[in-house]
Amino acid sequence: MQQLVRDWLEPLTTLLREAAWSMPLGQGVHLLGVCLLIGAAVMLYPRLAGSHRDGPPALVAARLLPWIWIALGLLAVTGFVLFSAEPVRMMRSPVFRTKMAMLALVIVLTVILQRRARRHLGNVESGHALAVMAGMSLTLWLAIAASGRLIGYGRRLLTYFFG
Repeated sequence: MQQLVRDWLEPLTTLLREAAWSMPLGQGVHLLGVCLLIGAAVMLYPRLAGSHRDGPPALVAARLLPWIWIALGLLAVTGFVLFSAEPVRMMRSPVFRTKMAMLALVIVLTVILQRRARRHLGNVESGHALAVMAGMSLTLWLAIAASGRLIGYGRRLLTYFFG
């Protein structure tokens, strides 16, 4: 599997390693995508959890969820570019694999949240379910952002703290 990935991504990997501007640009755009996504999530999820001062959850979700999807698309493109620079190292990283698992889970939760927010009628059960999923989603987005930083420093931190 690793050989297949290495062979398939070799031209892009070589380009990314040789072009001095490619990695800083990719990381900068990726970071802007993280900021956009976390910003939209921080504005959206508390409102879905019960802070209805901006209107019904369906209206708030209709305004803010598109920004989460746009940011996620941007992150997918720039994340693939960053992954392509060192695909074998990334695939071996337990932090990267954990990040991808959390990402898959939060995407599913976001789709469910979007559907529930659209049909939310203000009843207590639906509101409570939205609040729980919103809290889980925000926690996962923050953990994904933190794990992105840990990918580069994970081994050094583990060695530092645990010898």
